Amino acid sequence: MLSDVIYTSTQQCWRVVLRCILSGFVMSISPVYSDSAALSDAPNSPMSAPDATAIVKAEGEDSVYLSVEQLIGGAFEQAPSPSMLWLDQDARDQAKSIAGEDPGFRRRYWREGDTTVWVLDVIGRDHPITVGVVVNDTGIKAVNVLVYRESRGWEVRHDFFTKQFNGVQLKGKKLDRRIDGITGATLSVRALQRAARLALWLHQRAIAS
Repeated sequence: MLSDVIYTSTQQCWRVVLRCILSGFVMSISPVYSDSAALSDAPNSPMSAPDATAIVKAEGEDSVYLSVEQLIGGAFEQAPSPSMLWLDQDARDQAKSIAGEDPGFRRRYWREGDTTVWVLDVIGRDHPITVGVVVNDTGIKAVNVLVYRESRGWEVRHDFFTKQFNGVQLKGKKLDRRIDGITGATLSVRALQRAARLALWLHQRAIAS
């Protein structure tokens, strides 16, 4: 009688152990399978890898893609000390009429020769997007999204979009080249266009000062 009880209990224990092992195995392979399937079906383009960003933004966290130090290091052989551009109210009003953004009474930037670097916060839908813009006398040299805080529209950080700004100049109050948009990221696209116009205008002021 006692041996039957021991035998039954042993069987039940083994069933529990086996069930836990199988459950852990399935959980461990499920994410790998999902990611592999998504990547195998996706086209070979920058927009085909939204995985990590989408997860982060779903959790409401900032997506940091590039630091200011990395931006400066990529723009200059040797990082210069930051400079300060002071703007009176008339200059601020002019900037707002061109870029739709208020640069404030002072704006920090980095300069070496005819190249300047600007770190700007522009509003997407609800939150600021931190953008780094490198400018020289031929126009915009590079646009980089440093920090993205919106839940949608993060595709603007990819090279396929930001490279459209290379060589763009300010013509009156507009960019001298059309910038193609991204479906579902209209407000972020407009935000980066404003950042580009503001950086070009600031560059002109800094070089002239």
